[in-house]
Amino acid sequence: MRQPSQQIEKLLDDNMANLRFQKRIKSHVGEAEFHPDYYLLKGDDGILVEVERGKILMNNMDMLDFWKCHIDPRVHHLILVVPVWHETSKGIRAAFLDVYDRMKPMFEQGNYTNVWSLHIVGY
Repeated sequence: MRQPSQQIEKLLDDNMANLRFQKRIKSHVGEAEFHPDYYLLKGDDGILVEVERGKILMNNMDMLDFWKCHIDPRVHHLILVVPVWHETSKGIRAAFLDVYDRMKPMFEQGNYTNVWSLHIVGY
């Protein structure tokens, strides 16, 4: 529950490299600049992978990650790696379920975006 996202990334680094993901590359879309944790582009179809921890809910990092994927016309798939549980000032919350609940409306009819798929992975 208290693992820094960098520790989770260290566990993923070798496997992601074997899958040909690039790590923390600078990505530009218009004037927006961001550095996804992992990025894979195959032709006109790409995947962003973001590993989150402390700021996932309080600072809306899940929504920022979704936005990064949405504004890049070449990227259509997002993998969010989030803690199952998250400590807040009000106690422990189910971060995984909160992220799921916040992202679900993005895939309902009438709310479609450039993000074709979202996978939420809990740790």
